[in-house]
Amino acid sequence: MTAKPADSIVPAARLPLALRLALRQFRGGLRGLYILVACIALGVAAIVGVGGIGDAITAALDDHGREILGGDLAVARMHLRATAAERTSIDTFGRSAEVATLRAMARIPASGSDKGKQALVEVKAVDAAYPLTGQLLLNGGGTLADALLRPNTAVCDPLLLERLGLKLGDKIHLGAAEIELSGTILSEPDKLSGQAIYGPRLLVAMPTLEAAGLAAEGSLIRWQYKIVPENSKSDDVKALTTQLSGRLSNAGFQTATRLDPIPGARRAVERLGQFLTLVGFTTLGIGGLGVANAVASHLVRMRKTIATLRSLGAGDGQVFAIYLAQILVLTLLGIVLGMVLGTFVPDLAIAGLGQLAPVDIRPVHQPATYAVAAAFGLLIALMFTLWPLGRAEQMKATALFRDEIAPIRQGLPRWPYIAATAALFVAAFGLLLLRASDRWIAVYCAGGLILVAALLLVAGWLIERAVARMPRFGPPALRIALGNIAGPQSLARPIMLSLGLGLGLLTALSLVDNSLETELKTSAPARAPNYYLLDLGRTQLGDLTALLDRVAPGATIDAKPMLRGRVVSLKGAPVELVKGTRETEWFLQGDRGLTYASEPPANDKLIAGEWWAKDYTGPPLVSLDEEIARGFGLAIGDSLVVNVLGRPIEARIANLRKPAWERLTMNFTMILSPAPLKGAPHNLMGTITYPVPLPPDKEGQLLQAIADTFPGTAAIRVKDGLDLAASILDKVVMAIRVAALVTLSAGSLVLAGAMTAARRRRSYQAVMLKVLGATTGNVVATMMVEYGLLALAAATVALGLGVVSAWLVLHYAMQIPFLFSWTSILSSAGIALGLVLVFGLFGTYQVLHARPMPLLRSE
Repeated sequence: MTAKPADSIVPAARLPLALRLALRQFRGGLRGLYILVACIALGVAAIVGVGGIGDAITAALDDHGREILGGDLAVARMHLRATAAERTSIDTFGRSAEVATLRAMARIPASGSDKGKQALVEVKAVDAAYPLTGQLLLNGGGTLADALLRPNTAVCDPLLLERLGLKLGDKIHLGAAEIELSGTILSEPDKLSGQAIYGPRLLVAMPTLEAAGLAAEGSLIRWQYKIVPENSKSDDVKALTTQLSGRLSNAGFQTATRLDPIPGARRAVERLGQFLTLVGFTTLGIGGLGVANAVASHLVRMRKTIATLRSLGAGDGQVFAIYLAQILVLTLLGIVLGMVLGTFVPDLAIAGLGQLAPVDIRPVHQPATYAVAAAFGLLIALMFTLWPLGRAEQMKATALFRDEIAPIRQGLPRWPYIAATAALFVAAFGLLLLRASDRWIAVYCAGGLILVAALLLVAGWLIERAVARMPRFGPPALRIALGNIAGPQSLARPIMLSLGLGLGLLTALSLVDNSLETELKTSAPARAPNYYLLDLGRTQLGDLTALLDRVAPGATIDAKPMLRGRVVSLKGAPVELVKGTRETEWFLQGDRGLTYASEPPANDKLIAGEWWAKDYTGPPLVSLDEEIARGFGLAIGDSLVVNVLGRPIEARIANLRKPAWERLTMNFTMILSPAPLKGAPHNLMGTITYPVPLPPDKEGQLLQAIADTFPGTAAIRVKDGLDLAASILDKVVMAIRVAALVTLSAGSLVLAGAMTAARRRRSYQAVMLKVLGATTGNVVATMMVEYGLLALAAATVALGLGVVSAWLVLHYAMQIPFLFSWTSILSSAGIALGLVLVFGLFGTYQVLHARPMPLLRSE
């Protein structure tokens, strides 16, 4: 069966002449234009894929908000359980359930074979009404009510059994109570609203919590009351929340609704989406270079056709329309292909997270996400196409025919093309800002991308100029390679642009990761305490000091009052009306740890103001972290209101200080003068530091002694906290590394396109060398020397950018020491060399198999 011409699919009369000619030229295939399609498809797939992931998470929050929160609305407060009057007010809004969460130590009983073994757990105590929505599922079946029917029983995360080497039916000590493990949790409906981060979940009935002595006044417990109003509708939730807040005003409760079940979650999803969209935009931007290379290469191949069309009377506009139509057809093909590929990204991501997510997350295909991706793809393609098309328009028929013997030197395109390119850039940037949740981040990232691209372009140009002025020396392969690098079709700038950004990002990421890992594993533990103590009773400090003197002589304890409160007002304005910087907005979200002191912390640095007198008993004063103050525009003398234990305390800022966060000791953003809080019910938080590391057996004895003497106190190893931070950091680094690899993939396509564009000249050069007596080995050596030198140059420039970027991030943003890593440097250099040589070998293979006669006749 004979295939129909491309333009015969649609009747010719219905298609403009330019489009018919454009489609007719596709009969010979898409030689060199596959790169254009691939670059557009990769960038569009990245935007569609990451947008789909964000859409799916947002839809899950919308669809499962009630289940995630555990009700239609909820109120929560630290330290204080709701009074009888407050509980009555809560119950008037519908069915309610009481939930208490805290951290504690689960210990093997003294009679067990693993005596002394213990683990930090996230305790969750519930009443008989829990859960109001959803189901708590247990492994092996059964109900929560049956599992907690007998006194002093609990269900737990299976991880707890693994850590302590226990089985169902075994007993553990929790505070002052001995508790039997009667089941393991398969699914917890409201896990996200009180997620266990530092340890496995241990779920008990409310009477068990009281029997364990962990609900004592002043303990660090979060009391939450989940509510399901009768016959409530979505529109009623906000009104009900306003009414409930009015009833509980000034009581220190924080409210949440099923419309926003996890405060800050939507913001986090928006920022994740913005980061990933920037990755896609960067991928498209780099791919745009591939588009420009592919278009320029295509126009070079079609120069005889263009000359013929001009000789037959085709004007500038017709030639422009023909090749613009070709590019648009291929761009649309790339956009469609990218959309199809990007559609599968959320499915794969959700399939990988499906077992971890506590709610059902399903792929959501929002038309807006596809429209934005298509718009980005079209804008980028046109932006990088108009420039080479505008330059080609300047070529006259005689010059095009003469190009066979005298290559044309192309200048800038005419001003309409320059203006149109600038307008397309503004449109793409405007679309990026429109989609950004934080426009300044988008501006910084886009500006950084443009700056780095400009630096790489300048670096490539400088390499060309430097090589052009170098004397030719050494063997013929080296001399010819240097001539190619300095020649009119040098690959220096394309290789710099294609590999520089991805390699620079990988290098910076590796160096930052190495410095952070070293800080977490060596530097931080060397100056950090050995243990944190939570919920140490105010009257128990002397007993603990005596215990340390007896069991671990030389160990020191540093204990401070520990309370939690929520900032409700700054400078007289409710926090709902206050805007801070991105870095400080967390200060107003939820409860914050605070303390009181007569003297300033030993390691903190006073920045402004003066500390209050030791015997000060006047109006409340507060010492504030200077970074927080700067983020909200606060100064000495300004006031803030913090609700502690249901009581609003208005304090005036007396001084600003810089806490010594890097020491991992007890640091607080807010320290109040003692008078307002000294009589309030609270416990202590402390640290234990050994002068020299204790042997494992001595450490075990100390922990056992603390557990036996102070059953309500949780001892957390600092090393465990650092390990947790390292594991979270690994996940973040992995996500950024994947983004860098996507960027590098786009760069690889650009590199392939640049080498394809230069293939004709390399083929002619290879033929001439063979005519002059060179062997195949000589030709291969010449090209490998050229590619090797360019790879080393690209790696050097990219590594320099990566090192400088890593130093800036570590020194100014993270304020930790920069550590140089040869492993990171050599791995990035190896990637550059490998990519250039792989594509170079492929191009060399094609060059060596080019037929010499057509080239010689042509030239």
